Amino acid sequence: MNSKNIQTELSDSLKPLVAIKRGDLIEKVHFGAYCIVENDYDPIYFFGNSEFITYTRSTVKPFQALSVILSEADEKFNLNEKDIAIISSSHFGQPEHVLQVKSILEKIGLKYEDLLCPAVYSRDNNTKYEQIRSGLEPSKYFCDCSAKHAGMLAACKALGYDIKNYDSPSHPLQILIKNILSSIYDFDIDKMIIGVDGCGVPVFSATLKSMAHAYLSLINGKLNDNQTKRFENIGFAKKEVELALKKVRNSMVGNPSMIAGDSGICTVLMTLYGGSLVGKIGADGVYCVGLKDFATNHSIGIAVKIADGSMDALEFAVVSILKRLNCLVSTRSNFIDRFLYKKCFNEHGIPVGEYQFLDGDLPSLASLLI
Repeated sequence: MNSKNIQTELSDSLKPLVAIKRGDLIEKVHFGAYCIVENDYDPIYFFGNSEFITYTRSTVKPFQALSVILSEADEKFNLNEKDIAIISSSHFGQPEHVLQVKSILEKIGLKYEDLLCPAVYSRDNNTKYEQIRSGLEPSKYFCDCSAKHAGMLAACKALGYDIKNYDSPSHPLQILIKNILSSIYDFDIDKMIIGVDGCGVPVFSATLKSMAHAYLSLINGKLNDNQTKRFENIGFAKKEVELALKKVRNSMVGNPSMIAGDSGICTVLMTLYGGSLVGKIGADGVYCVGLKDFATNHSIGIAVKIADGSMDALEFAVVSILKRLNCLVSTRSNFIDRFLYKKCFNEHGIPVGEYQFLDGDLPSLASLLI
């Protein structure tokens, strides 16, 4: 595809979503797209192109974690909800996270050297600086994907797969995961674009609509008809997959501190929503949400992509979408001001500008559900 075709495709799919003002002048603009789904297959709202294909990045982790449960590794190795939560996470490598990853490895009878994730410092700057000040060296345990890797090792052992090269796209575990993802995303395998994620394992593409539907299934613990047929075609019954989804969901919402860390948006949102929201961030500007109103029994799935990968713009967009949907009540909004009312600062630490959400057409959720 030549540059003109790429420009045309992107301009049709992505729109100005977040602006950063310096004084009264817009200085930067982040393009993006997002999609909101309810029970019907078609979106109830979208900004940009809901069929835009992007890498799922770490928003996929709750569904990679399904392999741990569907392989019965959780039962075989007595993995608890904290274990499943951190396997689904992009954790900060804080002390409680390190202990949890070590616990998983101990339960499955493997060791640090068996992890194929990189040795790094925490992805969270405050945690990273504390690790450096404490004289700690980069560690695989600090990698935000270390628990996912531990979960993959657990699934390998439960299924009798060789643990060597478990990160290879041709490894039987990655083939199983690819089939699971094709099913939960209701997205044909031959249309999936496969890359290499930051931690070394395969990363898969999907449409924003598919990602939103996957998170709708996660928060509800239910498959739609298309997903059910796909799972049945790879040998998994609807009931066992739904039980696995519920286990992942309950583990995540019950242990939000495992999903990111002290100040991470996933931990903050899931702590504040007390079981009615599951959210997961992915590198380079991807976020997915499953949200359930237990009073009305309405649920939605949301998938967001910021084109240039800005995580600050992403966090602002996600919380702004929730606010515009009237899903942020006043008792909650005070806790997320730093996401919702983002400022930009100069080198003196003085605020000189602010973030602005550019989709003025998004109505309240109640209006969308009429």
